[in-house]
Amino acid sequence: MTLEQLMQAADRGALQDLDLLSHEGAVYLVEALIEGSRHLLKQHEGDTRPWVFRSLHDARTALVELPFQTINLVHLNVCDEMGPDALVTGGPQAAMRLPLPLHP
Repeated sequence: MTLEQLMQAADRGALQDLDLLSHEGAVYLVEALIEGSRHLLKQHEGDTRPWVFRSLHDARTALVELPFQTINLVHLNVCDEMGPDALVTGGPQAAMRLPLPLHP
């Protein structure tokens, strides 16, 4: 999904949720929930790789015109990334989700 497609979805009220996925605190991806389906933001139509941001500020700058109020900073538990047996005693832990204003 491109930024233009994301804007169109938001304009028609189809954008349900917006997440900024943090990978090891250095790579951030924007994921949109639209009509029950999750889509990663890409820079250009036909791109196979998602648009990579280096910070929350970079993502906010790219999304400055998006008519949506919040973005959830989502950080997975490091142990979950090591595989299903990493936390045998407690099971997988939920990702940290921190709702932040998209336009501070």
